[in-house]
Amino acid sequence: MLAEGLVSSKLKKKFENMVEELVIFLAKLGFTPNSLTVMGLLTSILSAAAYSHWQSNRLYLVYAAILILISGFIDAIDGVLARKTGNVTKFGGFFDSFMDRISEFFIFLGLFIFNYNQLLWSFIDMKLIIFIINSHMNIHQDRYLYMHVHMQVIIFGHVKNI
Repeated sequence: MLAEGLVSSKLKKKFENMVEELVIFLAKLGFTPNSLTVMGLLTSILSAAAYSHWQSNRLYLVYAAILILISGFIDAIDGVLARKTGNVTKFGGFFDSFMDRISEFFIFLGLFIFNYNQLLWSFIDMKLIIFIINSHMNIHQDRYLYMHVHMQVIIFGHVKNI
C-alpha cells in the first residue's frame, strides 16, 4: 500500500513538471482552476453530444473519444494550476470533484442516447451514475455545506475567498 502511494506521488510530480509551463501560460492568460474545471465539464458535454450523434457520421465516435481525453487532461491540470498559483481552497477541491461527477453523468447520458435501443442497459448506466453522485455527496457533506454557503455569498454579491 505504501509503495503504491509513493509511485502515484512520483508520477503526479512528473506530470506536474511536464505541464508546468502550460499551466503558467494559462495563469498569465487569466484562467483560474475553477474556470478550467468548468471547461472540462463543457468538453464532457460536447463529448456526450458527439456520442449521441454518431449515427449521422461514425466520425463522431472518434470526436467523442478525443473530447473525453481532452476533458481528462483539463481535469488533471486544474489542480496543478491551483497549486502553482496558490489558489488551493476547500471550495475548489469540492467543486472540482463534484463537477467530475457531473461530467461523468453527461458522458453516460451521451452513451445512453447512443445506445437508445438498449433501454435496460442504459437505465442501469443512469442509475449507476446517480448512485455515484449521491455517494459522493454523502461522503462530502461538510464540503457541500461549505459550497452552499460559498454560493450564497457569491449570489448576494459579496464575493470573498472563504
